[in-house]
Amino acid sequence: MARHSYVRVRKLHDASGFTDYISNDSRQEHLLGQAQYVDAKYLDMFPNGDYWKDLAKYNQLAHAKTGNDGECVEAREIVFAYPEEFYGAFDPNELNEHMCQLFMSKYKVSVLGAIHLSEKNEEEGTFRNLHTHLVFSERKFTGDIKPAKRNIWRDEAGRLITQQQAEELKKSYFIPKGSIDPFQKGGWTSKDNHLKSRDFTNEIKELFTEEINKLAEEAGLNIQPLEVFNPNGIYLPTTKIGKNSNPDLMDNIRAGNELVRMHNEFVDGVIYETQFQPVRQREFIEKAQEVTKEFKQEKKRVFSEGNYDPNLKWTFRMDGWLNLYRSSSNKLSNWVKENVSGLHGMAIRFLEDINHFDGQLFVKSLKNGLNEALNHSRGHGRD
Repeated sequence: MARHSYVRVRKLHDASGFTDYISNDSRQEHLLGQAQYVDAKYLDMFPNGDYWKDLAKYNQLAHAKTGNDGECVEAREIVFAYPEEFYGAFDPNELNEHMCQLFMSKYKVSVLGAIHLSEKNEEEGTFRNLHTHLVFSERKFTGDIKPAKRNIWRDEAGRLITQQQAEELKKSYFIPKGSIDPFQKGGWTSKDNHLKSRDFTNEIKELFTEEINKLAEEAGLNIQPLEVFNPNGIYLPTTKIGKNSNPDLMDNIRAGNELVRMHNEFVDGVIYETQFQPVRQREFIEKAQEVTKEFKQEKKRVFSEGNYDPNLKWTFRMDGWLNLYRSSSNKLSNWVKENVSGLHGMAIRFLEDINHFDGQLFVKSLKNGLNEALNHSRGHGRD
C-alpha cells in the first residue's frame, strides 16, 4: 500500500502572532530549529523591523478598504511531515533551512520556517512526528515607501489628523516615527494569485514530496518513497459569503463555516497522525468520504424541503442549522474513537468542542474581533 506524504496549505489570520508562536522556544516544547528569510529590501530599510507585523497591518487595512465581510488573510502556512527515519539522520535545523530555501528560491517571497516534534521522551528514547511549519507572504516588499519621519495619526479614511483629533475619533491609526505607514502606496505588491490557487497547493505538495524522497535517497535511507495524497471528497465544503448573500442567512453561514473549519482540521489531524499506518489511514479516508457525501446530500435536502419562504426570510433556526454540521462531525469522530487506537482522546476533545460550540456567541465574537483588530492591534488604533 502507498505511503503518503503529508503536506497541507492553509490561510493565516494572525501572521504576527502565529510566526512568534511556532518559532519561540519559550512557547514550543519541542522546537528543533527555525529560519527566516525576509526580503532584503525590507531589511535594508527596517533592520530592526517586524516584517510579519508590518505585513499583517498592511493586509488588514487593504482588506478593510474592500468592504469584504470575510476574515483577512494575512499570510499562508504550509505544514509538512518528514518520514520518521529522518529524525537522527539529518540535522533538524539544516533540514528546515534547506526546505525554506527551496521554497524561497522558487517563489521569491519572504518565509519563516520552524521544525518541531509533536512529542519527545528522552528517557524512553521515543519521539513522534517530525514536521515543519513554513509561513510565507503572498506579497513582495517593493521598497517604494519611506519610513515615517515623525509620529503621525490618520483617520479611518487615511487622512492625516492631529493627535487630539485622533483621540476624539472612535477609529484612528497611530504610525510611530520610523515605522511603515501602511496608508502609503507602493510598500507591497498585490497578492500573487498563483499562491492562492489550487494549482499552487498541488504544485507544492509535489515539490516537497519529491524533495523529501530525494533527500532520503541521497542519505541512503532504505524507505518506501512517499506519494502525494489525493484529498478529494474528505473535507466538508464551506458556504461562500458574497455581496449578494441573503442577510438572514449570514450569521448561520459564518457559524456553519466555523464548524466546517473545525471538522476539516480534525480530518487533517487524523490524516497526520495515521501517516505511517497506511491501512488505518485508508479506512479513515473512506469513512471521511462517506460522511462528506452524506453531508452534501442532507444539506441539499434541507434547502429543497422549503426551509425558507418565497421572500427569502430564513426560518431554519441556527441551532438546527448547526446540528446539520454537528451530525457529520459526530459520525466521523465516533468512528475514530472506536477504530483508531491512540486517537481516542483526540476524538473525545473534538466531540466536546463541536457540541459546545455556540454559534451566536461565535458570530458576536467574530464581529467584535474584526472591529478590535482594525482599530487597535492591526492599526495601532486609539479610542
